[in-house]
Amino acid sequence: MEQRPLSEDEVLDARVLTNWTFWFGPVFGTVLYAVVAWYLRTEEALLQIFLALFLGGSAATFWFIRIRQHTHLTQDLNGGVVHVLDGAPERAEISRGGFCYVWLHGMRIRVPNDEYQGIRDANLVRIAFLPKSLVAVHVEVMPGLGLTNTHT
Repeated sequence: MEQRPLSEDEVLDARVLTNWTFWFGPVFGTVLYAVVAWYLRTEEALLQIFLALFLGGSAATFWFIRIRQHTHLTQDLNGGVVHVLDGAPERAEISRGGFCYVWLHGMRIRVPNDEYQGIRDANLVRIAFLPKSLVAVHVEVMPGLGLTNTHT
């Protein structure tokens, strides 16, 4: 696995990954929990406990996951190192959360969603990614006949 310094353009591209869509899920879960709790505040205690465990626990878990992902991304950006892997993609998919992931050498790396179709059809990819957060900052796709198509 090759390493190289992180460029300023790649830092800016990676920071975009924590825009409003990144935080939408936890915020929506918290607002939904608050609205439902408000409407059910006069119901029996068993229903309120179920609500707190189910909706409140889900919202808290989602916040924990997103904060951990944001912390890893911030640590990677402050570290300034990018790892580069190339090889045949093992699998590519869009997750329930709407993010695109590719498996390369047993690692699950998040790539830009617009790369999904190209990666699915590729025989070879070269991905520069942040080591702790596993977020791609540069993707090169070599489809079918080995023709290079570079995207950042």
